[in-house]
Amino acid sequence: FINMRMDQNWKSQRTTTKHARNGETFSSPLIRYTPKRIVLKGKQSQVIRLMLRRGKNFKDGEYRSHILIQQEAPADFGKTIDKKKKNDKSLSVTLKALFGVSMPVIIKYGKLEHEVKITNIKISKNKKGQKMVGFDLNRSGNESVFGNLEVYFDPKGLARSRKIGELTSVAVYSPYKKRNMKINLNIPKKMQGKTGILTVKYLVKDKSHKKEQYSLSSTSLTL
Repeated sequence: FINMRMDQNWKSQRTTTKHARNGETFSSPLIRYTPKRIVLKGKQSQVIRLMLRRGKNFKDGEYRSHILIQQEAPADFGKTIDKKKKNDKSLSVTLKALFGVSMPVIIKYGKLEHEVKITNIKISKNKKGQKMVGFDLNRSGNESVFGNLEVYFDPKGLARSRKIGELTSVAVYSPYKKRNMKINLNIPKKMQGKTGILTVKYLVKDKSHKKEQYSLSSTSLTL
C-alpha cells in the first residue's frame, strides 16, 4: 500500500502516515491483504483478498490509501552494461520500464456528508486556440465526491441546449477542498458566435447506486 497526497491541480505526491497533514486519514494501517507476491502468465488473473482491522477508537470519516500492483525488477535490473567495440568511446543509454497500476482503497465509516460548489467559472482558449471553460470544483464535509462534469450551451434564439463538453470520473478526495478544472468546448458551427447561457453540471450517482445520475452542483455563465 502507498499513501498519496493530491493538490488542487490534481498532482499526486507520495507521503507516509507519519507525515500526515491535518485531516489526512489513511486506510493502509487498517488493512491486511494476501497474497503479497504473484506470478502471472498471459491472460491470467489473480484475486487479492483484503481484510479490515478496525480499532477501538475508530472515528467517523473516510480513510484512503492506494494499493500498488507493480512489476518486480529482475535481479540484474540496472546493473548490466552493453559491450562496445574496442576504442568506442560513445555513450549509450537503455531505458527499461517497470509497469504498475495503483487503485484507491477507501474505507467509509459512520456519519458522512459532503457538499460541492462550482465557482470562478470563466472562458479562455487552449494552446490550439480552442475555447475552454475553467472553474473551481469546491468540496466540503468529511466525504470524497466522485462524478462526471458536463457543459451545456443554451444559445439565445434556439429551441434547446446542447452538450458541448464533458469529463468523466472526476473526484475530489477528502480532506482536500478544491480542484481546478478545465474542459475543452466543442461548439457546433451553427452556435458559434451566438450569445447564450453556458451551464456546468457536476453529476453523481445517487446513494442507492442506481444508474440514474443527479446534479450535485451546477452554475451558469451568460456569454
